[in-house]
Amino acid sequence: MKSLASPVIVLTAILLGSISTQDASAASFSTFDSDNFGELITSSPADDVYRVVYSVDVGTLTSGDILVVKGDPELSNHTSNNALLSAKLVLEDSSTGVTGLELDEGNAFQVVPGDHGVPYKHAIYRAGSTSKHFVNFAVASNQVLAVEQDYGRLQVLKIHLGSSSYEVFDSGNNGELLTSSPGDDTYRALYSVDLGSISTNDIILADAEGELTNDTGSANVLFSTLLILTDSSTGTSGTQIAEGNAFNITPAMGHGVAVKHAIYQVTSSASAHHFLNCLVRTTSTIPVEQDYGRLQVLVIHP
Repeated sequence: MKSLASPVIVLTAILLGSISTQDASAASFSTFDSDNFGELITSSPADDVYRVVYSVDVGTLTSGDILVVKGDPELSNHTSNNALLSAKLVLEDSSTGVTGLELDEGNAFQVVPGDHGVPYKHAIYRAGSTSKHFVNFAVASNQVLAVEQDYGRLQVLKIHLGSSSYEVFDSGNNGELLTSSPGDDTYRALYSVDLGSISTNDIILADAEGELTNDTGSANVLFSTLLILTDSSTGTSGTQIAEGNAFNITPAMGHGVAVKHAIYQVTSSASAHHFLNCLVRTTSTIPVEQDYGRLQVLVIHP
């Protein structure tokens, strides 16, 4: 598990690794759900060790299959101390495994005493050759946190696209383009992926998360993010596919998670833009945590 000694805010988008295209005869779709009261633990101990809170068995994966994953447990801090809550999604061999193939980056935020925290995690993953078939949502904390029962779930869509073609993109490990966000409230690209040639009516599914740290010691920092189709890896103008919005990272929070996602059908005017960028801006200069988020994208060519 990564060291998370400093406060953090997380921003993640779904764009998976290298480009790959699959064509086959028949499309198929399967859904999986941890369902009501699907929590596998009632609390997260104060040992900063990952444990599985939700798990679903997606069955045999064929190379080229796509997993679209979403999970959102709720944990409560009944202690008198701030609690650092970490979360990640992994593909594993069993319902208790936590060290397998990471589907997204592990990241964290603080849950203050008396408050609730919801680590929303999501991923778009293209399967290679693997025997692993359990999708697990794992959490860890440095204070005892209660896992609220029936306040979240893990849901997975498994896609075999058949005759449709698709491409999957990922900003990858250490894909951050910034080491800090200057405090001038101006958007800059935190993650970028080049989608290559996109056409009118193509469908884009994108998810992003990034982690920043309020180390000012005293000031609230307003943290804004958006997703945009643009002309370069540093572009900040073009076609927005997810609106810009913001929240404050307080000194007490230290860590925070901002998540962006989009489902977008390409228009003729947007087809000229082939870089998808996750933009961030802040009202104070704060560091960007490295390898604590990513941008992942699925492009479907109908």
